[in-house]
Amino acid sequence: MRAYGSRWRRVWALTREDAALSRPLAEGLPYRAAEAAWGVTHELVHTLSDLLIRRLKVAFETRDQGHAAARVAAEVMAPRLGWDAAETQRQLDVYAADALRLFGVDPAEA
Repeated sequence: MRAYGSRWRRVWALTREDAALSRPLAEGLPYRAAEAAWGVTHELVHTLSDLLIRRLKVAFETRDQGHAAARVAAEVMAPRLGWDAAETQRQLDVYAADALRLFGVDPAEA
């Protein structure tokens, strides 16, 4: 919630509407699924890379460059953005390519 400064209460309020949004995006870090929902509904986030690399910086704070968090975020973002299963997988693939380009490390080999 720290990415939202004084608006953190509004982001956290989403967890009262949907308890599943209180789950972590990444284990051991303070990021919650509600932040993915908020990003889509209030900040025009349309890609996993935008959320996890540019806005929340999860990719920089996890050993796997945010790949596990991308799966959680995709579950939250897909229904809000109208992604079907194929589009969700495409978004995950694009995220993996962006993370590989940025970090130069395949998390499967790390």
